[in-house]
Amino acid sequence: MLGPLLVAECEAALAHCDPTAHVGPSGCCVLKATDLYTVQRTIAKRGAQRGRPRVTLIAKGALKRELRVAVMRSVPEVRTAVQSWACSA
Repeated sequence: MLGPLLVAECEAALAHCDPTAHVGPSGCCVLKATDLYTVQRTIAKRGAQRGRPRVTLIAKGALKRELRVAVMRSVPEVRTAVQSWACSA
């Protein structure tokens, strides 16, 4: 099942704290890139969320069409998309 894997990837990305990981100028660190999705972690630099890690899962191609969501910005959002995908299948 791909659904539990996506949720696990997002939860692991939130727990991931590797200071040697390559972080680009935008503050983004790509943790996993596959043909179906990309998981990236960013640290908010401004506003009320300053300093807090944020995980973004970007769906690509067939997965994006099936989930009907291109970008998911939190673990609950990923769970909701996966559950609605499982219900429609």
